[in-house]
Amino acid sequence: VLVVIWVLDMIIRPCTNEVGLTAGLEARENMKLRMPKDSNGERRLWPLTTNLMSKLVAGPGMMLHFNFQFALIFWAIFIALVWMCLAHFVDPALWLLGTRRFGTPRMNCILVAWG
Repeated sequence: VLVVIWVLDMIIRPCTNEVGLTAGLEARENMKLRMPKDSNGERRLWPLTTNLMSKLVAGPGMMLHFNFQFALIFWAIFIALVWMCLAHFVDPALWLLGTRRFGTPRMNCILVAWG
């Protein structure tokens, strides 16, 4: 709800710096990554389906960054699947790990004795 109100507020406001807005939009347009020139001499934008892990678009650093992101996501999914297998096949009490409440020292001892 707050985001909708904020967007409506931005739409209703009058433009107070038309020159600055135009300069900002031109700078934004110039910063977009474009493909090499084609036979007509045009430089089109890269499509959204471009695989940034294998296609050199913005240099080797950007490709390395996206490869790292993929490895990080893969590692997190792998760890989650291993944890789920352990909880399913070894001890179902692992599903409850970290969900038990404790308050008094006695309850804490009972929780530690439980597992």
